[in-house]
Amino acid sequence: MAFPIHDGSAAASALPPLDAVSRSILQLLANGESYDEAACILGLERDAVDHSMSALRRRLCATTDEHAVAIGLRLRLID
Repeated sequence: MAFPIHDGSAAASALPPLDAVSRSILQLLANGESYDEAACILGLERDAVDHSMSALRRRLCATTDEHAVAIGLRLRLID
């Protein structure tokens, strides 16, 4: 289920917490790592990172990875 959270509204507080892998991937992308680098760091296949980011974009109602990172930062899901 995706939540319309672009404005940091009350819907954002209803967002279930991210699992550790999703949070780590989003944090690594926020730190400037590529999908390949994130996969290597986390010991995952690149396809797993791609799938996770696709799910995160849907969940956060983000149109791009950069948008997902911005939302994650705004909601303090990542640092």
